[in-house]
Amino acid sequence: FASIELVELVELVRHGESSLRLNWFIGDCLVKLCGKIIEMTESYSVRVKGKVQGVGFRFYTQKTAKELGVSGFVKNMRDGSVYIEAEADPDIMEVFINWVNKGPEWARVDDVSLQEKPQEGFVSFMIK
Repeated sequence: FASIELVELVELVRHGESSLRLNWFIGDCLVKLCGKIIEMTESYSVRVKGKVQGVGFRFYTQKTAKELGVSGFVKNMRDGSVYIEAEADPDIMEVFINWVNKGPEWARVDDVSLQEKPQEGFVSFMIK
């Protein structure tokens, strides 16, 4: 879609269209582009069980998520598990989930359960 819109934008500028019309056109293009980005993003809630508290699991999960470009959060649960909500491109998500299945070297991951969820549009990855 981008090349068609770019040609239209050049024509609008060439013909001296008002800034209001240009702003509307650019906004429409951004909405389409953002829609494409959102369509490509996967979103999961993840529960990790094992020796995953008191071993740096949340810290290294955040570090790994930031390095990969995953957004969301991680937090300890009262039952001793760790809960993660994560959003990323499918290829990046695969790498991240593979890491979660191993965790940092001091952890012992016994079980990881994934559930697809609606996207929330996280912009960073936080420890809660």
